[in-house]
Amino acid sequence: MVIFFWANGCGYCDTEAEAMQDIYTEYKDAGIVVLAVDVWGNSDHARAYRDAHDLTYPMLVDPNGNTFKKYGGKNLFPLNFFVDANGNVSFGQLGMMDYSMLNMNVRRLLNLIPTVAP
Repeated sequence: MVIFFWANGCGYCDTEAEAMQDIYTEYKDAGIVVLAVDVWGNSDHARAYRDAHDLTYPMLVDPNGNTFKKYGGKNLFPLNFFVDANGNVSFGQLGMMDYSMLNMNVRRLLNLIPTVAP
């Protein structure tokens, strides 16, 4: 699972949301789940954003930012967490990740490439 915290007005989040869609499309059949969390947003905004950007992964809302804060968020976006099949956070990243960075971490999560090079 990839948890993608984003906020309205974050240009980096817009760029990453599109790369995240490519990742989701490529790996959803392999079991990857993307959960985008609209921090301080509401369901109407999240739906409108999803539709405007042609996103197909689930869009959640964290209207008070409480979940974001529990994950260590401090008003900087985007914030991503990669969660393994056992529910353990295997990697977290503050700041925008491009497609290649997302791809590498998802492939590690799915055990398609080794975590540590030999």
